[in-house]
Amino acid sequence: MILITSGAFISTEFQVELGKLPPALVPIGNKRLYEHQVTSLRTTFPNLDIYLSITDAYSLRTTDEILLKRLNVNVISVPDGLSLGDSLLYVINSIGKYDETLRILHGDTYLSKIPLSENVIALAEAEDDYPWEIESEDATSEKVWCGYFSFSDIKLLARSLSSARGKFVDAVRIYQRSCPQQFTIVDDWLDMGHVNNYFRSRAKITTQRSFNELHIADGVVLKSSFQHQKMEAEANWFASLPYSVKRYAPQLIRNDLDNGRRFYALEYLPYLPLNELYVHGSLPLLFWRRIFNLADTVLNDFQNAEVLTHTQKEKIQYDFTKLVSDKTNFRLSKFVEESNYCLSDPTSLNGKQLPSLEQITIECQGAALELPIRPGISHGDFCFSNILFDSRSNALKVVDPRGINVDGDLTILGDLRYDVAKFIHSLFGLYDHIVAGLFTLHEPTPLNFEFKIHLDDTIAAIQQSFERNNSLLRLTSRQVMPLVILLFISMLPLHRDRPERQRAFLANALRLYVFWKEV
Repeated sequence: MILITSGAFISTEFQVELGKLPPALVPIGNKRLYEHQVTSLRTTFPNLDIYLSITDAYSLRTTDEILLKRLNVNVISVPDGLSLGDSLLYVINSIGKYDETLRILHGDTYLSKIPLSENVIALAEAEDDYPWEIESEDATSEKVWCGYFSFSDIKLLARSLSSARGKFVDAVRIYQRSCPQQFTIVDDWLDMGHVNNYFRSRAKITTQRSFNELHIADGVVLKSSFQHQKMEAEANWFASLPYSVKRYAPQLIRNDLDNGRRFYALEYLPYLPLNELYVHGSLPLLFWRRIFNLADTVLNDFQNAEVLTHTQKEKIQYDFTKLVSDKTNFRLSKFVEESNYCLSDPTSLNGKQLPSLEQITIECQGAALELPIRPGISHGDFCFSNILFDSRSNALKVVDPRGINVDGDLTILGDLRYDVAKFIHSLFGLYDHIVAGLFTLHEPTPLNFEFKIHLDDTIAAIQQSFERNNSLLRLTSRQVMPLVILLFISMLPLHRDRPERQRAFLANALRLYVFWKEV
C-alpha cells in the first residue's frame, strides 16, 4: 500500500500565498498536487491501495472529496498537532494492514518516476540550505532524503516509530538496524514544501496548449509556436504597451524565429495565476475584494493609457460588433456541423425548458451590443489563468494577450467590454472549475442536460461579494452576462478534442442564460 503523508499545514509564510492548506493540496497546473502525485504513483504501482493522511483541523472540501473518490484514494484523518512520526504511526494502526510493503510519499514531494524496489530511501541533490536529512555530502553537494520511502516490514516500522517517540528520522534509523534499506538517487525531485522551492518547481510543471510550447529556464519563459501570427501578435502587444501600463506585464526580452517556429521570450514571473487561487486556494474573502479592486484599476489604466481618435474608436466598435456577431455565428455553425445538433431545437437544463441555441445566441448578441463601448488598450483574454498576483507588491500582472483584431491586424487596442466579460467568465462562468473536471454532466437526449458544477460555499460568497460591491469599468456582472454566454458558445468548436468538456461548456452557457434571465 501507499501513503501520501499530509497530516499538517503548510508553513505560515506559505499560507500568505495560498491560504491554510495541507501540503498535498497546494495547487499546481490548475490541479491539486495530490492529483499529480497519484498519477505518478499509479504509473509505477497501478494496483496498490493509496491512502492520504489529512489533519483533522482541515475540513476537506466537497470538490476534494469528489476528486479523491475519482482517483480511488482513501483519506485518513489524523489528530492535529502530531509529529510526522506519531502521525504515521496513527495511520498505520488505523489502516490495520501489517503484512504488506508500505510505500510513503511525503505530501510536499513530487517524483515523476517512483522507485520500484522495497526497503528504499530516495535521495536527491539539495540545492538549498533547508533542514533536510543529509545522507551524504562532499565539498560540492549534499544528498538528502527527498520524501519517498518504502518499508517491507510494517510491524517493525511501527515498533521503530514507538521507540523513537514521534521522531520520524530516528524511527527510520532504528528500522535500518534490523532491516537495511538501500539508497536510490532520483533526479526528478520537485520540493513543494518550501515557498521558494514551490515557485521554482512550478516552472517545471507548465500548462500549455497543443499549439504552444513553453520553456522556462534561468528566469526567462520562452513561448513558441508554428502559428506565427499568434506569436507575433502577442509579442507586439508587450512591445507596444505605453510606459504608463508596462508595469502590468513582464518585460519582453526577445522576439524571433527559430527552425520554422516563431517565438518570444519574457522575464519569468514566479507568481500564482488567479485561476489556481480561485479553484484550489483557501484565501479569505478580503483577499478577493482586493483582487477585484486591483483588476478594476488595471482596466481603468488600460482604458486611459492613450487618447484615441474618433476613427480609432469607430474601428474598435466595428471590431467588437464583428466579434460578437460574425465570429460567434461562424463558431456556432461550425460546432453544430461537427456535432450534428440542430441549431433550432429547444434546449433544457436540469428539467427547465429553454430556447434553442439559435434563439439564445441572437438574444445575447443583441444585449451585448447594447453595452456602452469601453475603448482602450485591450488585453483580449483577461481571464483568471492569464492574471498573476504578486503578493509582495500587491499587484496584478497579465500574460498571454490576444494582440490581434478580427481582421487579423496586430493591435493593442480594443473594446474592454470583452476584457470585463473574460474576467466574469472566470468568476461567474467558472471556466476553470470545468477545466479542472469539477462537474457532473448527463445528456439523456440531445440538448437536454443534467449539469452541476461542484463548488464550495466560499465560491458563492466570493461571487456575492463582487455582485454587491464591485464592477469593472462601471459594468456589472449582470450587464456583461450575455457576452459571457457568447464566450462559452463561441469556444465550443475549439474543444472538439475533449467532447465531455465541450458539452459541459454548452451546458454551462445554458446555466448562465438561466442566471441572467432570472434577474
